[in-house]
This record gives sequence, C-alpha cells and structure tokens, in this order.
Amino acid sequence: SKEMKKAWVKALEHLCTLKIPEALEIKAYACYGPGNGVYKQDYDTCRDCLLELLKIQADPSAANTLGYIYYYGRCTQGKPEYAKAFKYFSIGAAGGVIESRYKLADMFLNGYGVGKDPDTASRIIWDLYDESLQSFCKGLYVGAFADIALRAGSLVKDGVDCFPDYTEAYSLYLQ
Repeated sequence: SKEMKKAWVKALEHLCTLKIPEALEIKAYACYGPGNGVYKQDYDTCRDCLLELLKIQADPSAANTLGYIYYYGRCTQGKPEYAKAFKYFSIGAAGGVIESRYKLADMFLNGYGVGKDPDTASRIIWDLYDESLQSFCKGLYVGAFADIALRAGSLVKDGVDCFPDYTEAYSLYLQ
C-alpha cells in the first residue's frame, strides 16, 4: 500500500542516516538499474550509498557495483570514469568477485584506465576460464561462465597471446 511504502522509506532513510550498513546496501540497490517499486533509478544515490558503505566495512560486491557505475559513466551522462572503475574493480577482484576480475581484463585489453596490456588481460581470462570450467563441468553453475567463455573466444578469434583460430573461438562462444 501507499502508506506501507511511505513507512518503509521513512524507516530506511532513518537507518541510512545512522549509517547502518544493511540499510545503505538496500537503498543503493533499490536505486540501481531500473529501481524498484519504492525508489526510482538513481545512480548518484546508489553510488553515494555504496561509497558510504565501503567507509564502514569491506564489501567486494559493493566495490564491484561501483566499478560498473564508473565504467559505464552512470553518473556522468555516459562518460566513463575508468580510473575510478579500475580502483573499484581491483577491490572487488581482491575480494573474489569474478565479474570484477573479467572487467579488469577488459580494461587491460583496451587500455581503459590502465596501460594497455593484452598479455595480462589474457592471463586473467584464461585463469578465470580454467577455474569456472572446472566448476561448470562438476555441475556447479557459475553465473559468469558464459561471460568468461565469450571473452576467451574473442581472445582466440583476435589472436591475443595466441594464433587466431576461428573454429576454437566459435567453440568457446557456444559455451
């Protein structure tokens, strides 16, 4: 109901002023993407809540989300902030977030916010591929496996750190 939403927002906003980590996280993700039934999409608010959350506690997932906000320029009308994205993806990667690791590879591959280094990008992707393939073959679904296989296929197609091989690239794309 309208009253329930209003009470929920009031309570959440109060908890955010008290810097309660769970409240900051809830509000951040309520504003991320398309928003939710209470909050509209607001990347600035999402960013601010996640930055505040990171002051309070280490949260690799929050750092990963900040990386995406900066990488895609969500708060700057689409203008990427690659240096900030690199910083937060690095924090996420250090905390074990797979998506942060492959986004760092993307950044090294293209020289976004860091010196262009296709060899480092290739090592990151192939390490991730080997790790996620083992899990996938054991029946453990790793949500990022398709993203990693796609990147591995592009490396093979483009001959990054190997000879180009369209058949092998196609095989990786199908994964």
